[in-house]
Amino acid sequence: MLDINHNPMQILQARQLEESVRRLCSYDRRAVHPVGTQETLHCLCNELEKAQLKANLHRAEKIPIFKVRKMVKKAYTTAGANFAGNKTKQLLDQIPESHGNKSLDIVNLVTLIGDPNGKKIILGAHYDMDLFIEKGAGADDNASGVATLLQLAKNLKAHESKFEEARLCIEIVFFGAEENPFDLSGSNHYARKLRFEDEKNNLGHMLNLDMVGFFDDERDLDIYLGDHESDSQFGNFLKKLKQSLPKKENYYVIESYSHTWFANLLLTFMRNQSLVVEHLSPDRLSFITEDGMSEQHQFNKGVSDYNSFKKLNFPVSAISANPHRNRNYHTQADVPETLDYTRMSKLTDSLERFLLSLVENKKTP
Repeated sequence: MLDINHNPMQILQARQLEESVRRLCSYDRRAVHPVGTQETLHCLCNELEKAQLKANLHRAEKIPIFKVRKMVKKAYTTAGANFAGNKTKQLLDQIPESHGNKSLDIVNLVTLIGDPNGKKIILGAHYDMDLFIEKGAGADDNASGVATLLQLAKNLKAHESKFEEARLCIEIVFFGAEENPFDLSGSNHYARKLRFEDEKNNLGHMLNLDMVGFFDDERDLDIYLGDHESDSQFGNFLKKLKQSLPKKENYYVIESYSHTWFANLLLTFMRNQSLVVEHLSPDRLSFITEDGMSEQHQFNKGVSDYNSFKKLNFPVSAISANPHRNRNYHTQADVPETLDYTRMSKLTDSLERFLLSLVENKKTP
């Protein structure tokens, strides 16, 4: 979806984002499919190298095939009868043939912009897709996040000297194996390694992009109340939260768990691009339980790679569109035609201007 009421550069960038999403969706990006994974990584490496950015492949984990087969069987069993039987057998039959009965490599792709020894800001997005879908899908989840970061990396390359002078390192990471049944394997390894090596506390912030392309300007916002009664503390909290949010499912959300100034500043740049954005800070998501205890609600239904960093007490934020409320989520209907590339282009511009402002104002996490 393109909006012609924008400047030529934004229109061009929106088309480039769409091309990237379509190319990514042409590969089988399931982590259990090594050929598709290699094609995806080869594509991303080529795009980075064309922009004179160095692409670094980091093996996160090596999983024995017998263990992979058990994980796949468990995932299909958990998903229910609709995914059992022939479909499970077909996928399992591919694994030994593809891997020679050895092991499955989980790989992260990293590119750096700026001073490698400077304060780090990590921007992350997972490139794999859900186990239950096939080639052609996985557009919003998460070709949208990968395409946005790829375009951002190309844009930031022109300003690399500014980041070097500011002793700031923009570290863009495309994580492998976020999806079921591997559950954040790529980012878990990356965050643990960083915690072990980060003696100088060089990580200023981690910002995650997952599902940033799907919007619905017609559908009313829905927040699931579950089993909570209308008079319960949590039910009342959710109702008040819903009343404070946009009425339609057509907005971005920034969730932050520390360093809220980072998210607040980013929100300003996104709103300057006429994007509808909500900042869900810890204070906004906190509520008092029936027994008088304070708890924090996780608005985003899904768990993405930011959680690998959050649980190790790194400062994190996450951007998503209508957090995991895309009706095509984890289905074959999650295709490139359903995304809003104008909004994705505006998000890309917002991120670029935000990061440059940190340098210009000498403000680092």
